[in-house]
Amino acid sequence: KVEAMAAKLDAATKLNSESAAEIANLKAQVATLTKALNERLAEMEGKLATAATKPAEPETPKYEVVGKMSSGMALVKEGLLYGYVNSNNEYVVPAKYEEAKDFKDGYAVVKKNDKWGIINTSGKETVACSYDDIRFLVGNIWRVKKGNLFGLVSAVNGSIIQPIKYTLIGHTNWHGNFNDQCNRYLMCINGKYGFFNEKGQVVIPAKFDNEARFYENGKANVDLNGKQYTINTSGTIIKNGYTL
Repeated sequence: KVEAMAAKLDAATKLNSESAAEIANLKAQVATLTKALNERLAEMEGKLATAATKPAEPETPKYEVVGKMSSGMALVKEGLLYGYVNSNNEYVVPAKYEEAKDFKDGYAVVKKNDKWGIINTSGKETVACSYDDIRFLVGNIWRVKKGNLFGLVSAVNGSIIQPIKYTLIGHTNWHGNFNDQCNRYLMCINGKYGFFNEKGQVVIPAKFDNEARFYENGKANVDLNGKQYTINTSGTIIKNGYTL
């Protein structure tokens, strides 16, 4: 607007077609507009300076923390989906899973399309979401379930350690954790019971008739062909009858 008024003033002066009074009036209008413009610019600069010095208000997180910090990751929920953030409250695993659990030793179980899998702390699905249930067993070995049968997989790369053919793997205590006294893990196939070791290997073949359990003394009470025996962690019978 100032530029338009100035142009009009110049034109009037050059053509000498305007009276001295009109020229003076135009000059006054230009001066008034220039003053108003300078005042407005000063006001805007003041507001910008104030905004620059005022501390930014923290953003309200979009998610709700629903798990504990473990392996440097915390379980969060955004809407109906779950993901994980790091110690800086930054998403490492976007909220995209239907269900999820806290990390344990660098791995966590997650649910997608109504099936469970395992991810690492980078968010990579090391075990595809294809199982009906997954539970930690020992080390990097996790128990998986399809239908009514169980097997063992590696959380590192999803490789099968024991095929899904067992009707039972592992005792559970009142905390819901598998009993691992003496590093022996109960399993059952075809109605007979035996034991894996901490590597998921069969160390005592499935031949006993009861759900035995090893105790801190390294002994377990088993039934075999209608008789009772005490065995050691190698499966050798060391006594006829149970050991109390």
